[in-house]
Amino acid sequence: MGKDLRLKLQVLKTPGCTPVEGAIVEIWHCDGEGIYSGYPEEIAHDLWKTLNLIGLSGGHVEPTNQKRFLRGALVTDANGEVEFETIFPGWYSPRAPHIHFKIVSDENACLTSQFYFAPEFSERVYHRWAPYQNYGPSPFTPANDVAIKEHQDAEGLQLDPVWSDDEALQVSAKIGIQLPT
Repeated sequence: MGKDLRLKLQVLKTPGCTPVEGAIVEIWHCDGEGIYSGYPEEIAHDLWKTLNLIGLSGGHVEPTNQKRFLRGALVTDANGEVEFETIFPGWYSPRAPHIHFKIVSDENACLTSQFYFAPEFSERVYHRWAPYQNYGPSPFTPANDVAIKEHQDAEGLQLDPVWSDDEALQVSAKIGIQLPT
């Protein structure tokens, strides 16, 4: 449950900026309450329970249950495009609101990263709609996000959705990947 978000992505080969057809684009993120499918609901806003599950080193943690939501994959068309209908992500401790993504082309993992949002935009969403209002604005931003701080070169990509009170939020991004020649 959350505010609808239409996420349109175009995958381009670099150099040259030519569309990549047939790439698999996968996204995953938490729901409006900060809960990821497959993990205990009570950890979302409890830093100590989160750290207990993931440990101090972070990294991938195997799911603890069979629930699956807000996870999906699409294949790029001839223009290198995919469009996901999802929701704006909530937040959880100690992460800024984000959407994970992975692009795979020719069975090679090309890119795994995250999209972030301007804190002012996220705050506007969290004040406007349920269930975000239950937790208020995120105290975590790209400036103090633990995943970004962990890796000096990690910045993620900031998305700037188009606001709508009545329709889905809309956002698009172009992502360049290097493919073997």
